[in-house]
Amino acid sequence: MVARKGTVKRHHFAHYSSTTCNGGGESLIHRIAKEVLLESKTLVTPAYIHRHSKSFSKIIQETKTVNFDCVSLEVDMIGYRVDAVGYVKNKKLAVEIVYTHAPSVEKIKAFQEMGIPAIQINIDALDLLSTKIEYHEQVVLGTSNKTWLSNPRFYPQYLKAGEELDQAYMDYTSVIEYQKPKPGAKRKKQEGAVGVGKKYQGNYH
Repeated sequence: MVARKGTVKRHHFAHYSSTTCNGGGESLIHRIAKEVLLESKTLVTPAYIHRHSKSFSKIIQETKTVNFDCVSLEVDMIGYRVDAVGYVKNKKLAVEIVYTHAPSVEKIKAFQEMGIPAIQINIDALDLLSTKIEYHEQVVLGTSNKTWLSNPRFYPQYLKAGEELDQAYMDYTSVIEYQKPKPGAKRKKQEGAVGVGKKYQGNYH
């Protein structure tokens, strides 16, 4: 891979020959993204949020910048090949970089059962004409394109938040139901208004 300075458009990545990217454009984009992470050794993780509904959610863990001691690519673990793993002392974070194919349900479940924190980075906004800065923004800095696949440290708080949000939602719906007009109340109100009108008419004449 080589950074090419085009004379017409912006600087972009190019590869030496078609033999260096066996899977075509998609695998090259995927590989560039992994190499950006390897070179940076830094990752901004997304917030860990329990979303009960559109109006009810709770942030369990804020976004965080992680500076890895080292990053390894294509790591065999939990019976699967993982795109990248970042290490900080004795801790590790698995990273799945997704262009078109998301990790399987079985793979995500394996992360969770083994207690390994893992995030997914979606890079479908990138292409072969994307600049290195754009790759860096998507892979390293961005958070809206990242999701937690497994977060064992904060999962207990996630479950507790779910119970709290369930209760809050039930309380909210109860208030809404209480504030709704009772059956027949509108009819009685209308009848009362008609009665008052007739009285005024009588007095007028």
